[in-house]
Parts: sequence; C-alpha cells; structure tokens
Amino acid sequence: MDVEKEILKGYVETILLSLLYKKTYYRYEMQKEIKRLCNGKVEFKEAAVYIALKRLEKNGFASSAWDDSSSGNRRKQYGITDKGIGRLRDKIEEWEFFKKQIDLFLEGVK
Repeated sequence: MDVEKEILKGYVETILLSLLYKKTYYRYEMQKEIKRLCNGKVEFKEAAVYIALKRLEKNGFASSAWDDSSSGNRRKQYGITDKGIGRLRDKIEEWEFFKKQIDLFLEGVK
C-alpha cells in the first residue's frame, strides 16, 4: 500500500516532534529512523525534513546546536523545547479527534 503523500505532508512536523520527544537527533538520523519505524513505507525527502526543522525552530518548538565531532564534521543536533512538547500534545489530541471522526465513516465497511 502506498501511503498518500499529501496526507503525510500535514504530519511531518508532528512526526519530527515525536522523535525529538524521545531523544536528540541529527537530521539524517531522523530520516533513517522514520524509514526504519515504517518499514520503508514512509520516507521524507531531505528538503522536506530540513524545511520542517527550520519551521519548528522558528516557532520555538525545537532547538538546535552545532556538534563538532572528532572527525571534524560539523553537524546540527536537534531537540524539542517545552513549547514543542506542548505543541506535540496538541497535535496528538488533534490526531485522535480526527481519527475518531474518520472511524465513524469506516465502521462496518471492512
């Protein structure tokens, strides 16, 4: 089953916040984790994740810091803020409401 990309677009930030709630990540690690958790059925382009992270930072939902690794590469590590935790809780509530509404239409269809 192909996951409808338009539906997922509205949840990129929620998915990223849910990952950041559990631990800090580098951007590429988030992409790998999304793919792993969804068994390869959901994958976001690098640009989509980058733009979403920038938006989360701008809105105060995520923070970032440069990590100078021993290999000399500078990487940005992202974490969730208290405001981001509140936003995630709101988005979870929104999702649960939306899911209940869709379930009403799907009752007895299978």
